[in-house]
Amino acid sequence: MTDPDKIPIVSRQVCANIRQDDILKIERFNRKINVVTDTNEYWYYGKMDQLEPLLYNSFYRCMDGCFLNMDRIESVANQTVVFD
Repeated sequence: MTDPDKIPIVSRQVCANIRQDDILKIERFNRKINVVTDTNEYWYYGKMDQLEPLLYNSFYRCMDGCFLNMDRIESVANQTVVFD
């Protein structure tokens, strides 16, 4: 059974369950998804539409290929996001 507080990441390089509270942003580059935390970046092949139902309400889809964790944002100015 999967933990609803975590996002599963499965690729050739890594298999991990990432706590949603640790995620700063999730971005899509072509067919790859980049999950950015305080300490790591996790790359894997996937679709944002499959990921969206797994995410907390604190994640905001600011563009078609980007989710931001609004609970971790300190400020936004001039299209620059500063995380805590």
